[in-house]
Amino acid sequence: MLEDRDYMRQPDDYRPRLSFTVALLIVNAAVFVAELAVSNTPRGSYLVGNYFALSLEGLEHGSVWQLLTFQFLHASWLHLLFNSLAIFFFGRPVETALGSGRFLTLYFSSGVIGGLCQMAAALLWPTRFGGAVVGASAGAYGLVAAFAVMNWWERSFR
Repeated sequence: MLEDRDYMRQPDDYRPRLSFTVALLIVNAAVFVAELAVSNTPRGSYLVGNYFALSLEGLEHGSVWQLLTFQFLHASWLHLLFNSLAIFFFGRPVETALGSGRFLTLYFSSGVIGGLCQMAAALLWPTRFGGAVVGASAGAYGLVAAFAVMNWWERSFR
């Protein structure tokens, strides 16, 4: 019935592609499973915490890759679940509106900026913010903010 309409037909060579939103969710889940497996080894927790989680000490020693790697690590299943929900619900419309390249740029730059803000707070208040940071929360909040900006005219209560 819907195929009778021209605009509902798919081209013959159409293959659905995996969106970057779904790809991010898969990568986050896979890295979390790997993180759990590695953390059970004697040196695994040390490696994850000192080389991949974002920390002020790591940045001071030149480990700038931590600004990206911390975004794929998570502290618990709930942490992963809530970040994944935000990425799924807000990432799909943002990716559709911006396109894949700009979506990824927004997501990762939000994560890097959030990590730098956390490290600035660690410099100012080391006892409160001095620990290592993990999670995709900054990238997810960047998607939430972009969604809010793109839909500013929507009324929240009708």
